[in-house]
Amino acid sequence: MDIVEAQARESDYGRYLCVQFAPPRQRPAMLAVLALAVELGNVRAKTVREPAMSAIRYAWWRDGLDAIFSGKAPPPEPVLLALQRATQEQALARAPFDELLEGVQREAEGASPGEVAVAIGAAPLVSWLDILGAADADSIAAVQQAGAAWALARRGDAEHAQKHVQAARERRSRVDQRALPALLVATVAEKDRGKVALQLTLLRRALLGRY
Repeated sequence: MDIVEAQARESDYGRYLCVQFAPPRQRPAMLAVLALAVELGNVRAKTVREPAMSAIRYAWWRDGLDAIFSGKAPPPEPVLLALQRATQEQALARAPFDELLEGVQREAEGASPGEVAVAIGAAPLVSWLDILGAADADSIAAVQQAGAAWALARRGDAEHAQKHVQAARERRSRVDQRALPALLVATVAEKDRGKVALQLTLLRRALLGRY
């Protein structure tokens, strides 16, 4: 297990498990996206005593993305290097990364969870859809709901999270089945489960093609 995978597994076990239901060749790119989301999500907590440092850290990550998407070498940081490989192999779009970065910045500046839930929770999943080859309109709409549910659940708003889970499931018959690893995030958001229970629930739903 490399550094990026270990970081994703340790910091975001639920979404890490979802990646394991993707084809093996697609997992490294998905883990790179997830690791970036984890890093950006941790900036605020790491700089809580020095708020000005948050802006500096966000700018540093943005510069790294600028380098990657302009074909230049990013700083030699494991997540950025993994993301560079992912963009080279998968031709990922820049927009979801900008949306994610803007979302975490807005939250750090005081935006409510509801205002930024789609940006923070769904932007990484949209990149996952690109990797999975399932970026059709219904799949994107469904992962936007699943991602928002995850973000709200992480912030303790179970009631609104469940509404987004249901909205994601309403599109179940229309989504691309290749999108399932990203859509399983709806199950992660549904309620708090222990690791073993979550593993079994995700496995059962994946085998049934459900989320």
